[in-house]
Amino acid sequence: MSQEKIKQKELFLSVVPESYLIGIIKNKKYPRDELKEMIELISHKKVINLTSRFNNMSHQFLIKMFIEYEIFTLEEAKDSYLQFRDSKNPIFYLYKLQDEIDEDLKSLKTKINDLFKTVQLDKEHKFVQTEKNNEPKERELIYKYEEFTLINIKLLEKNIILEVSFEYLERIDYLSKNYIPKSVYNLKSGFFWFDKNNQLLIIKCQNTAINEAIISLLGTFFNTKYWKFNLRKEIVDEIFDRKEMIKNSLIARQNTDPDLFNSMVIKDIEFEKKAKNPQFKFIFEYERRSSSYRTDIEGFTSKVKVDIAQYGKISLVGKSIKINRCREWLTNLLLEILEIHKDFIKNNDISSYIKSSDFIERTTLFNKIKNNEARSKIYELLENIIFMKN
Repeated sequence: MSQEKIKQKELFLSVVPESYLIGIIKNKKYPRDELKEMIELISHKKVINLTSRFNNMSHQFLIKMFIEYEIFTLEEAKDSYLQFRDSKNPIFYLYKLQDEIDEDLKSLKTKINDLFKTVQLDKEHKFVQTEKNNEPKERELIYKYEEFTLINIKLLEKNIILEVSFEYLERIDYLSKNYIPKSVYNLKSGFFWFDKNNQLLIIKCQNTAINEAIISLLGTFFNTKYWKFNLRKEIVDEIFDRKEMIKNSLIARQNTDPDLFNSMVIKDIEFEKKAKNPQFKFIFEYERRSSSYRTDIEGFTSKVKVDIAQYGKISLVGKSIKINRCREWLTNLLLEILEIHKDFIKNNDISSYIKSSDFIERTTLFNKIKNNEARSKIYELLENIIFMKN
């Protein structure tokens, strides 16, 4: 095998969890003496306890075994890469379409596939129509993102969920040895789920710009507005156990003591308990921007660390997150958020209702106003208007 293909196989296997690689070797059912010899030849060390040595092999060592003894073909390594590349520390963005989509998913599957064939990303990282019957124009500017392509579209859960997988290239800039700026493109991937029954859209993507481009295009395609939820303290505390909070990212409130820090990050598994101590009362002068919790998700053997960002991003921390289990959990999470929003209205908590939706923050007026005090006045005005209507 050429060095290029060896390197390719190495990169493919680097995203496959150790437990999966160990399971593959176990299923090969190598005789103990043969397995012992394989390990000794790579490690150049004598194996005393085979079981212990085998179960504690590092990821890098397992990759060396797979390459040295060709346990996987290059195609098998690629299949495993495609299976696991989206399962490490996945980041999700949650949306609710405002209007009901009447069209069936089989028809939408074809139309979405056709849609992405007619668009490309521009220099502002937005989808624009591809020029027809023209040769690609040479550009002076090298775009940050290129070649966004759908690689798979399939129906799940008895044809009620549409899963769309995609790939794109992300530019990485660097300086050469002679201090000349250069760049290369790195392959990235992601997917989104559309739950037709609940009109929910969940996008898994590491890049915020790509996520925004996708939801903007789909909003236009579906001819509907969408809700993106600000996961503020009022919502998050209703869903997650505060006793399981392990990290808090805080920012000072407006018009607070100028001697306070502008922001701080607190990591402590006993945060909820210690925050009640009078010596930490200054914490109440801060607003929560993001937080981390340990939580139970069905299908996982232990608690999963979940990072919640106020602006609507949810990250699951782990080397091998079970994506199919995430879908059910995230869907239920979105439905629970919607119920909390309804409760805000029922309880006349209009302020929390307004601030937990990003409709206002995506208006031209809000974006033009940079003064935080003026923005707060907009919230107050809308709160009074909605209160008067009710």
